[in-house]
Amino acid sequence: MNVLMNYYQTLATRITTRLERSSRRRIHRAAGLSFIELMLALAATALIGTSVMSMLVATSYGTTTNKEMLGVLVKQKTIASRLDAAIRSSKMVLESGYNASADVDYLVLWMADTRENEKPNLSELRLVQYSRATDSLNFNIASFPLGLSDVALELLDLEFELTDDFWTVLQTAIGGLNFPGVTWGGDITAVTFTLDNVDPQAARLVSYRLTLADGDVSDTVIGTVSLRNE
Repeated sequence: MNVLMNYYQTLATRITTRLERSSRRRIHRAAGLSFIELMLALAATALIGTSVMSMLVATSYGTTTNKEMLGVLVKQKTIASRLDAAIRSSKMVLESGYNASADVDYLVLWMADTRENEKPNLSELRLVQYSRATDSLNFNIASFPLGLSDVALELLDLEFELTDDFWTVLQTAIGGLNFPGVTWGGDITAVTFTLDNVDPQAARLVSYRLTLADGDVSDTVIGTVSLRNE
């Protein structure tokens, strides 16, 4: 009888001990995270971090691009306004073309016959030239020293024939410092001039296509301007 009692007491003790251990394990699992749950949480955190970083990079790139585009548009407007004014105030296009040795596209404008001799003089000419080598648009106009007598000024204000090679004679004037130039703008990747007549001196309209760039952004402006033709 004692043996039987001892057996049941031992069995009850073992069952109680196992129940307590099982209860502690359940409590431990409920209080913490399993390895799989921990890995899923880390993966979700990494995904959110990557998304936020991508958004910040995209926002930064968009802001930079907008600034570059704004810079292009401002320069484009400035250069186009100057070009429009020069063409619109001109009497005639004397010559237009491309000079391979200088790698320059150019436009020679006759502003007005101020000397009333029916011939272009140096002081009446304007030269618009696009340098493909430097990606710049330049504008040349006559300039003479102050205080010259009428005789001296007349000697410097060269007279040309309508049949002259104006690119060549104006390069000589530029070398003589009487036809200086200013740069209207840089970062210009392409410029083309188109006339409405194969004979430049008979043209009435001048069209141009101007492409500017700033960083990774570029934009093209197209214009058509009527000559004064007086």
